[in-house]
Amino acid sequence: MVNVLSIRNKKNASKIFSIALLLILTSTIITWQSIYAEDFSFNSSQNISNTAESSTDPKIIVSGSNVHVIWKEGTDTLFTTSTNGGTSFGPQIDLGNTSEGPQIDLSGNNIYVVWQESSDIKFINSANNGVSFSGATVQLSSSTNSLSSEDVQIASSAGNDVYVTWLESGDILFRSSSNNGLTFTPDPSTLGALDLGDNSDTATAGPQLTVSGTNVYVVWQDGSDIRFTKSNDSGVSFPTPALDIGNSSAPPTNSNPQITVSGGIVYVVWEENSQIKLARSSDDGVTFDSPIVVVGSTSGVAEGIPKVESSGSNVYVVWKEGRFASSEIKFRAGTESAGLSFSPEINLSNAGGTSQEHTIAASGSDVRVAWLDTQFGNVDILARASNDNGATFGNSENLSQSADFSFDPQIANSGPSVYVVWREQTANNEIFFASGITSAISVSFDQTQFKLSDTATISVIDSSSSGTISVSVISGSDSTGIQSLTLTETGLGTGVFTGQITFSTTSTSGTTLHADTSDNIVASFSGQSTTVSIFDRTVHFVTESNSVRPDPVLFDTGLFGHVRVTDQNSNLDTSVAETVDVIINSSANPDGITLTLTETAVNTGIFGGGAGATQSNLIFTESSGLVPISTTSSITITQVDELNAAGSNTDPLAIDTIFVDITSDSDLAGISI
Repeated sequence: MVNVLSIRNKKNASKIFSIALLLILTSTIITWQSIYAEDFSFNSSQNISNTAESSTDPKIIVSGSNVHVIWKEGTDTLFTTSTNGGTSFGPQIDLGNTSEGPQIDLSGNNIYVVWQESSDIKFINSANNGVSFSGATVQLSSSTNSLSSEDVQIASSAGNDVYVTWLESGDILFRSSSNNGLTFTPDPSTLGALDLGDNSDTATAGPQLTVSGTNVYVVWQDGSDIRFTKSNDSGVSFPTPALDIGNSSAPPTNSNPQITVSGGIVYVVWEENSQIKLARSSDDGVTFDSPIVVVGSTSGVAEGIPKVESSGSNVYVVWKEGRFASSEIKFRAGTESAGLSFSPEINLSNAGGTSQEHTIAASGSDVRVAWLDTQFGNVDILARASNDNGATFGNSENLSQSADFSFDPQIANSGPSVYVVWREQTANNEIFFASGITSAISVSFDQTQFKLSDTATISVIDSSSSGTISVSVISGSDSTGIQSLTLTETGLGTGVFTGQITFSTTSTSGTTLHADTSDNIVASFSGQSTTVSIFDRTVHFVTESNSVRPDPVLFDTGLFGHVRVTDQNSNLDTSVAETVDVIINSSANPDGITLTLTETAVNTGIFGGGAGATQSNLIFTESSGLVPISTTSSITITQVDELNAAGSNTDPLAIDTIFVDITSDSDLAGISI
């Protein structure tokens, strides 16, 4: 067995670092521009499913202090409600069996829930704010065919109207109710649902639905096109054929359409190849302008899965940029003040790693976004808030903060309050909930990630304080940390306070905080806090294409092994390519050898690897000498014939033996064979 023991930066050769690490990070430091916007103050999260069954796919909707949550529990759809803003929840109600994709909406005291059950679409309602669901379950899909129904969506108006649409074997089907779901049109017991595509289209992805007054708007993906239709008579009829608003002279790949309506202006966004596009209608969906590019790929990075919300004369688009272990959550705000125009994009996650599963809510001038993120060394749910129509955002708040992985966030807001549900990957999956309110106090760092050699600046904005304030700062290595760090006001009456700390791997003293690689750093003031992290350090055996070899790594003798280190903490001089030493041992050689790795380029923080000029190479042999080399090293082979200086052929009738010394630039002692 081969072990990588430790690494050492050549500029600090006396410091040896442990390398039992988890996550490969990006190779650049990301600076956090401190912006003094709205922050959250969240209550502790609570488990609202808390059963032995697996709980997934949560949805949330809020009206005033009433919070309603549904989710899939095993094969059932469960519902619970809170009437006190999420402080406590009532009993769970089982709504249906064999469920998939539950959706929820409300109007007044009426709660409407739809879901997929086997190949059918089911509906049920509560007329008493979720206290009970006493009505019969209604099957909206046909009971006379075996076609598969899926991707169901629901919306309701401020009156008694309820609308449901879904995908059924390539068609977009629709039913409506004018009496809170007691009956539907067309009558499911005798008539088929409306086909919004008039059987002329072959839908390849499910519909999205929204309502404004008596107008009902539906959008869906049809092959490589984006289709739109609108009813202006509460869903009684729709014009045909549906509009094609995402067509192109060169057939693109269009997908994931989303829709929102505000003040008679309709916005539809979708993915088109590596771009996010938006089509706008200023005449309530009668005609659409040519699509515009909200964001386009300039470096081959995929833009995808857009979400859109609107409020007043503002429209907000949020999307994921990148894939897999390198993705960010991006945001742009548009305004209709002088025709539609968009402000520059904002990177909401802004920390490298994986950011995805974004969700957005907006009302008035408030915008809230939540997403899944790995920047703190786990899979967490983060959220940010804006109170100025998306011009600025406060700090990221970590809502989950648990040892379990967290997925599937959903966000809703009501006035200054915000509510988030998600799935926590416990032993059997649970649904967690957190509520918070926005706060005028903001706590921030000048970066989201730090090297151990960095100086960190902490800023607090609090208009009610003056002169100096005290904040506490802790780390994963020191839960006591600095209990009273003094921050000084930047000027008379500014309400902005700043101070600095440094880091040490030994102990906390004064303004120096004990921390180590991958630690979270938390600064707190007056009930508000913010979290950043120390860069992680990873060491991997990699292939010639720099793919990580899965553990355990197995090598045959005579083969090459390549080592790669990712460590911003060893990137001490950003103007030159540096080196680190990696100590490697095996069961046959417990003392090990030292392999010097060179940074792949200036300021990358990545050393060695399986390819290029900095490729690291190990040769595995059964002899006692393991010779590390690099692509720039030379190997000297010297024949040593101590038995016969005149020649090595001492016995012409036998096979003779000679000794050869082999050394390299990396190992002057070398080996003898």
